[in-house]
Amino acid sequence: MGSVKLKGALALLCIMVLWAFQGLAEEKTENQDKMTPGTIEIECNISLLELRLCPHEKFQKKEKSVLFGLIKSEKRFCSGGEISLGATPVKPTPVPPGKYLLMIPQGYRWEHDGPIEIDVETGKRNYFLLKVFSSSAHRSEDDNGAGGGGGSAGGGRP
Repeated sequence: MGSVKLKGALALLCIMVLWAFQGLAEEKTENQDKMTPGTIEIECNISLLELRLCPHEKFQKKEKSVLFGLIKSEKRFCSGGEISLGATPVKPTPVPPGKYLLMIPQGYRWEHDGPIEIDVETGKRNYFLLKVFSSSAHRSEDDNGAGGGGGSAGGGRP
């Protein structure tokens, strides 16, 4: 009778140990998923434009009224935790998973109204084709576009 109880206790102990290790393995993979970055790649119609990402929770807007509230302007800024992506074109850059807003330099705006929201997921690649415009008068020193010049080649007969 004692060996039957011993076998039952050993079987129960084995089940408990396996269950505990399974829980640890699941927790470890969850932590690894949080640490694995996603990537962002951005092509833009204007080259050498410095882009930054702002965590969604750090993004703020301030509205300013001028001329008795008839004219309103909105200023968007990041209160901390910005991630610099570098100048356009942005090569694939690792970014921690989360929700971000793409910050375009002052003096430029993109083709739609409002901020550009980006959701970076673990191990996923985000590719954007960004079209921006200068919001100020055109200045030739600000034109970093990929314009091309023409060339000609002539050849004579020998």
